[in-house]
Amino acid sequence: MSLTPISIHLKDKTLIKKGLLAETLFSRMKGLLGTQKLEEGKALLIPDCRQVHTFFMNYPIDIIFLDSKNKILKIQTLSPWKISAWLRKAKKVIEVPEGFAKKKKLKIGDKLEVKKNDPA
Repeated sequence: MSLTPISIHLKDKTLIKKGLLAETLFSRMKGLLGTQKLEEGKALLIPDCRQVHTFFMNYPIDIIFLDSKNKILKIQTLSPWKISAWLRKAKKVIEVPEGFAKKKKLKIGDKLEVKKNDPA
């Protein structure tokens, strides 16, 4: 599976150090399926995405919808076997551990910065 290491930042604060960018069709389709849990400090960024699901997952996650400028449009907690909202203006989705958005005090309109990390 082709996943690119990324980090996610808000202003001068690093939110995610060990994120992954799902760039291929297979990595986008697989997402977090087959994982036991999403650990603190990790995330999955899915580009060109307006909706996700948690079918076949056994843990809840927070979903952060971003527009083309990485501004947060919506934050939603999704339990297993659910389908998220569909957002017409969304261009990307970040999947993070449940409670992450509240813990980091993320809000609608916050602009995130995504950086590709050196894979080494």
